[in-house]
Amino acid sequence: MKRRSTILFLLPPDSVRLNALESVLKGETCAERYLFYGLDFFIDNNIHVKHNLTDGFNYSRIIGKFYRLIIRCLGGYAGNLDWLIPVWKFLWQAQAIVAYSDRIMFPLLYMMISKLCPWKPVLYIPIGLPEKICYFSNPFILNKFLYALSRLARIVPLSYPEAKILQEQYGVSGNIKFIPAGVDTKYFYPEMRTPVWDVVSIGADRFRDFFTLFDAARRLKNSRFLVITSKEHASRFQGVPANVQVNTDVPMSEIREYLSLGSVVALPVQDNTYSGGTTVMLQSMAMGKTVVANRIGANVSGYGFVDGKNCLFIPPQNPGTLAEALSFTLLNKEFRSRLGATARDHVVRHLDINIFHRKLFSMVKEICPDLTIPEEKRYSERKKTNFRKEISKTY
Repeated sequence: MKRRSTILFLLPPDSVRLNALESVLKGETCAERYLFYGLDFFIDNNIHVKHNLTDGFNYSRIIGKFYRLIIRCLGGYAGNLDWLIPVWKFLWQAQAIVAYSDRIMFPLLYMMISKLCPWKPVLYIPIGLPEKICYFSNPFILNKFLYALSRLARIVPLSYPEAKILQEQYGVSGNIKFIPAGVDTKYFYPEMRTPVWDVVSIGADRFRDFFTLFDAARRLKNSRFLVITSKEHASRFQGVPANVQVNTDVPMSEIREYLSLGSVVALPVQDNTYSGGTTVMLQSMAMGKTVVANRIGANVSGYGFVDGKNCLFIPPQNPGTLAEALSFTLLNKEFRSRLGATARDHVVRHLDINIFHRKLFSMVKEICPDLTIPEEKRYSERKKTNFRKEISKTY
């Protein structure tokens, strides 16, 4: 009998993913589902899955520290080798690999280049890869790395500008396929709630522009603002306006409620190739909210965002324009309702998370033609439960 194929998922083993892993493996609806990039979808389609989501081992961290020191001395960008060490044997056994984030893909590429693990069909989902490439100070190492990138089966940026830069500036083109990310429209849905805040802004990535938001808030003294971000971001805030409340390290399970209690969602960002606050933008649109954002990063193209139809785009780092857009939107309830309804319809039709997962699944079947899938399209609920238990025992 032909051995069942195994797909290895490599994801950053942060606390959010580790805490949500059991729920995702059980097939439960949860806010963190989008962080697993189709792992549960593959399981539901009868694919044998392994993953690296574990707290790791002490020796892995020690090896990881030495590895980072060596790569930095060689003039490259390191990433986290310690995230790979616990699943070393699966790098050899898996028929294909789905890898999200540069911090896990970089050490995997170095190992493939050094023949410390075999070349496999890899579907690589980068996030800000051009920004990481800028860390290379050794041209020889960079050229080796770019050549290795070109050998990967698929590179799938979730930002069209990022894909374009990789193609035009770095010559990585034949294996790049942009697809838009998705949102769980069954989890994020419109709720009829009395607003507590006029403007809600959520995000923790390094390109979020809360200082422009604060300047806008000072011009709208009668409006209530809520900012949800990380403690690291908040530690850099100075002179926060009196009408702005800042909450830090809010559990992802509470994000939906905070979004439902805001009239408008504002997501200003600084210029970059991938982050437009797009994840929160999709979640907000799915909830029928009016989103004021910048046409930057992933928001530029490929998601079907249309200014004045399903969102509002304004120039970046312009507090006056942001304040005007927020003021207009807050004063026009009918406009908010119309824009929010159009936004919800757009993401349900084109950007639902299951559409995204199906595209990833199709790509893996393309790059791994020997992938064996049993004739049953899906398990019965009883079989599915047993299979999920098996997957949870990866270690």
